[in-house]
Amino acid sequence: MSAFRRNAAPGRSVAPITDRSTAHLSIKSVRRAYGELEAIRDVSFDVAAEEFLSVLGPSGCGKTTLLMMLAGVLSPTAGEIIINGEKVNGPRREIGVVFQNPVLLPWRSVLDNVLLPVQMLRAGNTKHA
Repeated sequence: MSAFRRNAAPGRSVAPITDRSTAHLSIKSVRRAYGELEAIRDVSFDVAAEEFLSVLGPSGCGKTTLLMMLAGVLSPTAGEIIINGEKVNGPRREIGVVFQNPVLLPWRSVLDNVLLPVQMLRAGNTKHA
């Protein structure tokens, strides 16, 4: 997996963020394992406001796993993800997920499938439960 970044404002140089408190997104030593299989190993980077980041790589390298952790759908095995100074601990209202394949749970009714994101947000945010 490779990450390429480009500042949104023309003419600005791209430099590493030295003060993590100014980062819009901060990934610190993130790891995600499924048993013995490491999908993500020790990934760290920062993205400033108005910065554009692309994540590229072959199938199965961990891109979707990383995005699901950013959205709070999956939790890292180790490390932390911080968005706007707040640690990601569950699904986030401001991040939507579009799955690569249809994700309908056959044991749920149509209505229950439609309401699943609302139920996940409520479970991740006890003040709205």
